[in-house]
Amino acid sequence: MQNPIITSFVESGLFGKFILIVLAFLSIYAWAIVQNKIFYFRKIRREDRMFMEKIKGTRGSILNIDFNEKAVSNSPLFKIFLSTREILQDIIMSKNRIESEDIEAIEIIMQKVISEERLRMEDSNFALATIASISPFLGLLGTVWGIMKSFRGMGMMGSASITAVAPGISEALVTTVFGLIVAIPAVIVYNYTVNNIKEEMVRINNFSLELLDRIEKLRNLQES
Repeated sequence: MQNPIITSFVESGLFGKFILIVLAFLSIYAWAIVQNKIFYFRKIRREDRMFMEKIKGTRGSILNIDFNEKAVSNSPLFKIFLSTREILQDIIMSKNRIESEDIEAIEIIMQKVISEERLRMEDSNFALATIASISPFLGLLGTVWGIMKSFRGMGMMGSASITAVAPGISEALVTTVFGLIVAIPAVIVYNYTVNNIKEEMVRINNFSLELLDRIEKLRNLQES
């Protein structure tokens, strides 16, 4: 039994084949992004959890916390912590105390790292949104072209027989199906990515506030 999609592709005209090939390339690219996104968010969630388990079990100055950096190197929380600890060490080494303007400088560094991490999480979102948007339109273009082909066939044969309209209708339907097959996973993964970014940003902002609170307590201890 022949595959109807393969048969429709073989019987499509040059323009129909072009649209199907474009959709096939978009599908391959979209699925590559899908795999990358799912793997990436699973990895950072796992490393965030490992990092938070370590830091919550530690009391005192954040300067004295040691980590296996390779195990949590992709965690946005760890990257914020690392940049904060580095500037805090520089401040303490230079003047042996933390002042209010130092906390403001630390907060600026935090926001810079947070912005960079958000951009990293949003990487490829534009491509996914574009694929999800244009794929149905490419399918629709193929549909319109196939229907035009059917009408042209009817005009040439002078009848509305199945022989006249079948090739065009087949081409119209297969491009529509391909367009939806490409668009639907792209939309699902785009929404998955947006939701994961929102959740991660909540964790990042909460952790940043907790870190700033620890630094403020350290400053108060130095003043007392």
